[in-house]
Amino acid sequence: MQPPRLTNGPATGAYRVAVGDSVRGGTRISREDLARYLLKALDDPDTVRRMIALAY
Repeated sequence: MQPPRLTNGPATGAYRVAVGDSVRGGTRISREDLARYLLKALDDPDTVRRMIALAY
């Protein structure tokens, strides 16, 4: 995972995901949104050995 600046804000679910690339214009994401995505990605075979970027 390659998150940008982490914030202490609440989860919004409005983040963007890029596989194998960075999120254009993405400068931040809440720790809660990152944690929720990490848990979801554990069961996703498309995320194995791939760079995943997340941001708002």
